[in-house]
Amino acid sequence: MVPDRDFERFRWGSPTGVNNLKPFQSRHRRVRQVPFLKGPVSMPWLRRAYALPGKALAVAIELQHLVGLRRSPSVRLGLKQFAELGISRYAAARGLRALEKAGLVIVERRHGRKPVVTVVEVDEPVPGSRSKERM
Repeated sequence: MVPDRDFERFRWGSPTGVNNLKPFQSRHRRVRQVPFLKGPVSMPWLRRAYALPGKALAVAIELQHLVGLRRSPSVRLGLKQFAELGISRYAAARGLRALEKAGLVIVERRHGRKPVVTVVEVDEPVPGSRSKERM
């Protein structure tokens, strides 16, 4: 004699079933997450960016965010995207120039195109600061 089994719970769309997914629905749904800063970002690099005037630090953080998303040290940087952050494209351009002057990035500019920005790794601390990091 076959024991009494409840096979209804294995049907598609069963409210009490183990598999209550709709047909053709993936089990692994992509959930849109909150934007994040992907590391590691070196502290000497950030400390140099801290010391720069204006919106340079905001540009540096957004640049590191894009580098983490693209998984490449070089990104095309559209200055209009900074409007979403409340930074004008002119302030973003000044911040990018400040980062370039500080040696944190290399910018390749071409007329009529978005600049290609490459993040440069910095190992030495900011001149005039302590040589050892705090723990």
